[in-house]
Amino acid sequence: MVTAPNKSDLELSLFGPGYGECVLLHVGASDWLVVDSCLNSDSGRPAALEYLQKLGVDPATSVRLVVATHWHDDHIRGLSTIVEACTAATFVCSGAVQQKEFLTLIGAAGTLGSATGSGLREFKRILEVLRTRVGATTLTPAPKLAIADRCLWRRKGNAERGVAEVEVWSLSPSDASVKLALSEIRTMLPNSGDFVGRVPVTGPNHAAIVLLIRVGEVSLLLGSDLEELGQEDCGWSGILASSSRPATRCSVYKVAHHGSKTGDLAGVWGELLTESPEAVLTPFVRGNVSLPSTVDVARILGRTEKAYVTARREGGRAAKRAPIIEKAIGEMGGKLSRRNPPCGQVRLQRDATKVGEVSQWDVELINGAMPLKGYLGK
Repeated sequence: MVTAPNKSDLELSLFGPGYGECVLLHVGASDWLVVDSCLNSDSGRPAALEYLQKLGVDPATSVRLVVATHWHDDHIRGLSTIVEACTAATFVCSGAVQQKEFLTLIGAAGTLGSATGSGLREFKRILEVLRTRVGATTLTPAPKLAIADRCLWRRKGNAERGVAEVEVWSLSPSDASVKLALSEIRTMLPNSGDFVGRVPVTGPNHAAIVLLIRVGEVSLLLGSDLEELGQEDCGWSGILASSSRPATRCSVYKVAHHGSKTGDLAGVWGELLTESPEAVLTPFVRGNVSLPSTVDVARILGRTEKAYVTARREGGRAAKRAPIIEKAIGEMGGKLSRRNPPCGQVRLQRDATKVGEVSQWDVELINGAMPLKGYLGK
């Protein structure tokens, strides 16, 4: 039986079926934040909305912020449905995607055909949903742009009512990262009449939004898919070099880029996180790409044993059957189908109004989620 968190509880739920990622946070006082989106494999609906429905939470009145960290397919599927349902929420996207280059790419996506899951199509629909809200006095139709060291949302605390103060900060993209992202977008712009469907992943993710969320005295770091370029003004190095980001250490880390070495920088663990933080991540299984790798798992576990992943290593691969069973099914006229992997959930909870040893993180692994140390089957 799934129960809603208490009003003083801080909850982070990470959803992921092996291709897709969504973070849902309760920051106390019945306020919720949604970061990215993935679909439930069985229903085809956004995992965040299904979970809120199970809890009896109305997204129209309870969700304050919806964030698209970037436009890659595995982070944005179903996000337009979430934006449509969360009518009181502010929509946040990277500073790179409201520039004329990206909007030109969106405009070129008018003939998307059957490009299922297209990040462009999803983003185009989000903008259409926001445009329908023009004229409403309580809603913000235009996206709020995330750039490095910007406070995106703040809620005042009230000690008498047991309500903690909340701040949501974007730590990226930096100005230099936005320029690199726009340069990459220009290479994607089609010639007149060309078909535009899915945004190709052509290189490092320059535009991804990293979020730092402070609830009372507890802080969380959501690494999105930000990658490290080895440049002081970009990627994780740019975040560490900043003198204007919040000076706090986070006890929870949503590991960047599915645990890949391209999203890793030792200084993040040493400067932004507490010792042995809770680390959560989603796997990425697509074609010949499978993250995290064996080396990635060993590296993360070397920094914290409190690490969890939303799905098993098999990800989207079909389970193998013995040849004799496959033959028998065929002789009976049956068809072999590929079962979609379940959308696993890692749920962390603690009382946001208490600190220190009084309130530690409670961890619940749901629908196939597991400790990272068991991910490789050992």
